[in-house]
Amino acid sequence: MAKGQFIPAHYHKEDIETYFILEGQGIVSTGTIEDEDVVWNTEKEVNTGDCFTIYPREVHGFKNISEKTLRIIDIIKILPKFHPTWGFYSFVIINFVI
Repeated sequence: MAKGQFIPAHYHKEDIETYFILEGQGIVSTGTIEDEDVVWNTEKEVNTGDCFTIYPREVHGFKNISEKTLRIIDIIKILPKFHPTWGFYSFVIINFVI
């Protein structure tokens, strides 16, 4: 993610997301939804080597605040779901934001 770029605020209804900061510096903002509005709870600086988890329905967004490219591995754990043909299933999505 280049200098000044950002991931807009969003949330996942049922999924758990873990971020690993490989390189760079950013700001992660987290919050909750109350009466259809976002209430921002925290804004935290993250740096190379940091790791943190975002839980279901936790609003979150990122911004690169460094001169360098912010490099992130984002792992999304899809919680078990039921499909009438397949039965229960779960999977993991790995995103590389470079």
